[in-house]
Amino acid sequence: MTVHAKLSASGAHRWMACPGSVKAEEGLPDSSSPFAEEGTQAHDVAEKALTGGWDCSTVWDRDDLTEPLQVYVDYVRAIPHDLRAIEKRVSFGDWVE
Repeated sequence: MTVHAKLSASGAHRWMACPGSVKAEEGLPDSSSPFAEEGTQAHDVAEKALTGGWDCSTVWDRDDLTEPLQVYVDYVRAIPHDLRAIEKRVSFGDWVE
């Protein structure tokens, strides 16, 4: 399991409304759920499809999610290359440690 960012995009609704929550959750285990794991897997499949030039059905056999994921991949492919980034790490170093 990877280490989750302190100021993750998925948690922005919380830490933007309550900045103290970042400090309050220090030391707590980084838990997951089957839904989170499925989302992580879907992101991985989308990244592989985008970087490899494949369709999602080539790298994933989930009938219930392959089609919606392919819609997303096709949407991203329609964005000009110079305007998109796949899993680009960003730094909030100017604002936080």
